[in-house]
Amino acid sequence: MRGGFRTLTLLLGAMLLVLVAIPVAAITRGGEPDGGEHPYVGLMVAYADFKIDHDGDAGTADRYLPLWRCSGALISETVFVTAGHCVGLDPGSGFAPAFAGIWFDEDVDPLRGDMGYPWLEYAPYTGDPNPHPSYNPFAFFLHDLGVVELDNGGFEPSSFAALPAVGAIDDMGKGRKNNTMEAVGYGLQRIVDNPVKGAIHLEAELDRRKADLFVVNTIGVAGLGAVNPGQSIAVSGDASRGGTCFGDSGGPQLIDGGNVIGAVTSFGLNGNCAGIGGGYRIDQVDDLAFIQSFLP
Repeated sequence: MRGGFRTLTLLLGAMLLVLVAIPVAAITRGGEPDGGEHPYVGLMVAYADFKIDHDGDAGTADRYLPLWRCSGALISETVFVTAGHCVGLDPGSGFAPAFAGIWFDEDVDPLRGDMGYPWLEYAPYTGDPNPHPSYNPFAFFLHDLGVVELDNGGFEPSSFAALPAVGAIDDMGKGRKNNTMEAVGYGLQRIVDNPVKGAIHLEAELDRRKADLFVVNTIGVAGLGAVNPGQSIAVSGDASRGGTCFGDSGGPQLIDGGNVIGAVTSFGLNGNCAGIGGGYRIDQVDDLAFIQSFLP
């Protein structure tokens, strides 16, 4: 499974940090089908606030334009937790989602429309996208948290995801062996970018997958620790255990394989979803307060 990624160049005083931090989307090779283990994890598709002609007929702009896909987790009947860059402005395209459609099927691939994503009118659940109030699209990793507030609750999976305690993952990755986060999402399974042959090969089925990732550290990734200490978590990914990729963005990274969300999948360090990836920690006071403001 793997997710969405973004490339950032940060100028901090005299220090220049060049980071490949790309919003992620899918569980890659080495991961495995979820098999119903995480029924509360869903596929989210963002849509623009204007309609397009999907079948070539003039004057029949009848379907909202799909923008991108992400993953996320339901913590109540109406509160879906995802990444900020999934529900906020994308500076590259200039689009900000106006609506979100969400599916909880194990396999959404049969529902693809002719633009690669399911159409909004077929979404069993829809809602309003809400990025963290401090979310900055030009430094998305600083507050990469979002919530979709569902318009039509009622879905009751066999279990919901749960919020962490403040600082729940502070001690992970600090000399303790086998600390793991279980990433779940609907991202790409594989991306191969061959600049020599000029070809990009994608394996991008829309099915829910999971992968157990080792915690590398909890203080930052590839220089981000100097920018947002304690806000990011670094997790390992490889071809044998799996990792995150485009489309996995916003999906939960669950503490020790339970149902508690320690972080949401946020970014990768290269464009082909290999190696270490990053999650945005939600076990922080402002993040928990933001999420809880949507709960009854």
